[in-house]
Amino acid sequence: MQLTSPALNLSLLTLAAGSLLSAVGGSAAAAEGSDWQAEAALLYYGELGRVTAIEPVLNLERAWSAEHRASATLVLDALGGASHNGAAVVSSAQAFTGSSGGVDDEDGGVQTFAAGEVPLIRGFEDFRMALDLAYVQPINTPLNRVSLGSSLSKEEDYLSIGFNGALATELFSRNTKISLGGGGSYDQISPDGGIPQVLGDSILAVSTLDGDEKWVGDLSLGLTQVINKISIVQLNYNYGRSSGYHNDPYKIISRLDAAGVPVDYLNESRPEERVKQSLYGALKLALGAHSVTGSYRYYWDDWAVVAQTVDGLLRFNLSDSLYLEGHGRWHRQSKAEFYQLWLASADSVPLFASADHRLGDLQTRTLGLNVGYKLDGSLAFALRTEWYHQSDPVTANKAAQLDAVISQLSFSLGF
Repeated sequence: MQLTSPALNLSLLTLAAGSLLSAVGGSAAAAEGSDWQAEAALLYYGELGRVTAIEPVLNLERAWSAEHRASATLVLDALGGASHNGAAVVSSAQAFTGSSGGVDDEDGGVQTFAAGEVPLIRGFEDFRMALDLAYVQPINTPLNRVSLGSSLSKEEDYLSIGFNGALATELFSRNTKISLGGGGSYDQISPDGGIPQVLGDSILAVSTLDGDEKWVGDLSLGLTQVINKISIVQLNYNYGRSSGYHNDPYKIISRLDAAGVPVDYLNESRPEERVKQSLYGALKLALGAHSVTGSYRYYWDDWAVVAQTVDGLLRFNLSDSLYLEGHGRWHRQSKAEFYQLWLASADSVPLFASADHRLGDLQTRTLGLNVGYKLDGSLAFALRTEWYHQSDPVTANKAAQLDAVISQLSFSLGF
């Protein structure tokens, strides 16, 4: 099963894994002048009653200088548990088979749900392996740098190959940094049973293709400015465009009659084009030995999704070796224009429709605490634990209601 298909908000998981380098306390080994640095982390993500994910991350970096370095990162994902298949929560019992978006279980591939129960299809398992390579080198002077990277991600039914590059320069006694970057990826989607017919009956419709593909391109422009001795500001603009297969092949949408009883279930349908844009700003202040960081992100796309994210970090450096960091994050998004909880059987079937709550009105809150300790000049570790809550404040959709615990243990060693 495709890792983007469970209720798990993959962007959250990716963000958590991506914090590996910062979680260990700012590359303590590099600060001691080590040429090599190895970092390892183990991430646990557990939704209460739903998806569980375990993700080990390994990173190896070789630094010739602060501006000249190369790194390789290996990520492994193991997911399992229960995922909402998109069907509406109704006042009657429902039953699903593997052919209607579910996962075969021990009961002949049929799973039943009582009236008012969220259809959480249980028993799925998936594994992903990803490798990222990055290289940074100065151009003529340490003030100008070029960055190159590539990525490979493989699941049983999903393959992604990507590349990226960026140019950066520092001006005005290195107080100003300007960067321009871009990247692209090619994705192959090959779900079990083939590509489902869009808005066709999830049981009767016959798959016409074994797989499909998607192309993604991104551009970014960034500015980092030192304001004074205690403050730094960062501004970024990002533009992304994707073309091809955007559907989740495992999601369905219910058709209900006037009494709210399911008549049938259709495979979802999403547009084949998507344009995303975002603005990001962050401010970091030093408060004596401590620091506070705040950021705001505004996102919009041509699917009518608009999102705002506020993030804050408060770090206390209790000694040269020990720090404590509090984290808070608030996120709110509006629904996609084709998102619906269900379709009315009396109405004609629209061109696009999805009941995937990740495309609906969402509000999330994250609260966490991170503690880091440097054992000596080259060895450091950090432990982070966070609580994540998600809901739909507009429709109170029960399928969108979830709580999760995120925990990560990280180590860094320079040599």
